[in-house]
Amino acid sequence: MPHSSFFTFDLEGEALPIHILRSKRKTLSLLVHPGAEVECRIPESCSIPVLESYLDGKRAWLSKAVEEMRRVAKPRARELVDGGSVRWLGHWRDVHVKAGRAQMVVLDQTDGFFLTVKDRNDLSKIDRLFDHWAKGQAERFFRFETGRLSQLFGSPSPRSVGVRKMIRRWGSCSSKGDILINAALMEQPIAAIEYVIWHELCHLTHWDHSSAFWAHLAAKMPDWQERKALLS
Repeated sequence: MPHSSFFTFDLEGEALPIHILRSKRKTLSLLVHPGAEVECRIPESCSIPVLESYLDGKRAWLSKAVEEMRRVAKPRARELVDGGSVRWLGHWRDVHVKAGRAQMVVLDQTDGFFLTVKDRNDLSKIDRLFDHWAKGQAERFFRFETGRLSQLFGSPSPRSVGVRKMIRRWGSCSSKGDILINAALMEQPIAAIEYVIWHELCHLTHWDHSSAFWAHLAAKMPDWQERKALLS
């Protein structure tokens, strides 16, 4: 599972936010997505000086790519049709739909989502199939991340971690220690997901949003404001 952080790069006098994804890889790569969302994938052991040197070497290309991708509008809503797109962990993935006996959803990290359904024209069933699959993925991912962050930051563990659709909140934490996460959070960048989960874990120590709560949150995640700004 890749680990993410948030890095601000000075590009022609502009503080450019870059999503940093660390994983078991040997090389660095730089991507600019529609809306000028910048992502840099680096080895787990990569140091900040090495990252900065790499970005400096890409400065001219990055400036041009950011300018071009700012003209490309981000899709406004998911399209669960063949040739459509779905936002997943902060990036828009292509959707491929084919007819078949088995009903399934497969995510390929390079080519996007592959949905197999009996009737390609039954959009409501396609929606239900994808939502059911996505909720299962969200439950596993959010529970894993909650456990990882709890251990990493020395936080108390919640009694439970659940997933459901929410209208106005990304997450909540009950007085009994039960954390609920909005299923739609799977659409957001990993850095933003980590912020929401850490925010709820902090409520296991500070139940309100007092100055002590925010100080506790910032002590382990000093870039929380940048991460929160990614939520959309």
